[in-house]
Amino acid sequence: MRRTFRRSGASRRAHLVLLALGGALSFGCGDDAPSAAGPDRQVGDASPADATRADGGVGSLEGMPEIRFDGPLSPVAADDVTARLHWTATNAQSCFGIAAPSGVTGWTQAWPSVTTASDGFLVGALPRHATEASHYDFTLRCYGEQDAIDGEPVVAYRDKTHRVTLLPGEEPGGWTTCEGYIASLSPSERAHFDAYRAEPRGFTAVTTSFTAHTGDVLGVHMGVMGTRGVPLIPGKLDDHEYAAMTFSLPEGDPSNTGKFSLVTQRVTAHVPAREHELLLAISPCPGDFRPRDPDAEDPYLHGSCRSQYTSTPNVRGSISLPDWCPIPPGQTMYLNIALRDLYRAPGEVIPADYCDPNVSYCGMGALISN
Repeated sequence: MRRTFRRSGASRRAHLVLLALGGALSFGCGDDAPSAAGPDRQVGDASPADATRADGGVGSLEGMPEIRFDGPLSPVAADDVTARLHWTATNAQSCFGIAAPSGVTGWTQAWPSVTTASDGFLVGALPRHATEASHYDFTLRCYGEQDAIDGEPVVAYRDKTHRVTLLPGEEPGGWTTCEGYIASLSPSERAHFDAYRAEPRGFTAVTTSFTAHTGDVLGVHMGVMGTRGVPLIPGKLDDHEYAAMTFSLPEGDPSNTGKFSLVTQRVTAHVPAREHELLLAISPCPGDFRPRDPDAEDPYLHGSCRSQYTSTPNVRGSISLPDWCPIPPGQTMYLNIALRDLYRAPGEVIPADYCDPNVSYCGMGALISN
């Protein structure tokens, strides 16, 4: 339904995108906010409430997009690494994150007009000062419908900025080590963590870095993992071993996307190997094989952080994207990999891995994307 905006002498104003006759807006799909195409142009000044006509007239507009930030509305606690920026925009046809805070990636993209505390932009894991509050200013731009003012075709947009304050804590999010993460758990969460950790159940870590094992860097390289698809993950493990591969994603590094997705593929034919079910689990700690729990408060139990025990496991991590496993920038994290089903409840028999000792590799090939 098309509406006609009315002018008035009121002081409240709004940005306009004025379209040339026969022109149309072109909305970008990458990291840039939408821009006018061809003869179209934007006019107005820096104030989010100002609307300046091409003829110099200024007026109030009805039916403008309205933006309300719903949270966080108070400072984010030091141990809250899951807090998300979320909002409600009305009369909005499209919304884009603009003017990202320094060092923050993933904000300048298209966003839904309505988000919630579970699917907005992750802010709890952003870096914090140890002794003073950290502040991040996020600006959201929302566009309304194409309409007319005094017969001129226009599209109005509104910008709104919200400041997120993070209370002091160890960078990031109140812990910088596995031990710090464990200390942040509640007594019941700690008992659950201890019950499923690999070492008390008789398993030993084969510790290496993801890059040393595969020759690839998460967030940088893409495609088939390793030279000619090998080494496979996890490679060669004894029956009571698991792999603990360290990795990190830097903050604000133009050479690293700050995200990765890892999915398995069939073993290449020229490699003496056996395909095998796997567990993949991203965690701040080695040996963390707690079962998946999509309803858990701890994000590291969600499906993006840990796979099912299957021949087609996958995980995805990001320093900022919602619904991806949260990777605090610069933090050493672990990709834990097991050939045996360590999700089995404590006390249950864990079947042997049945890997042939004569093969060079056991597991699956993998593809990296970012």
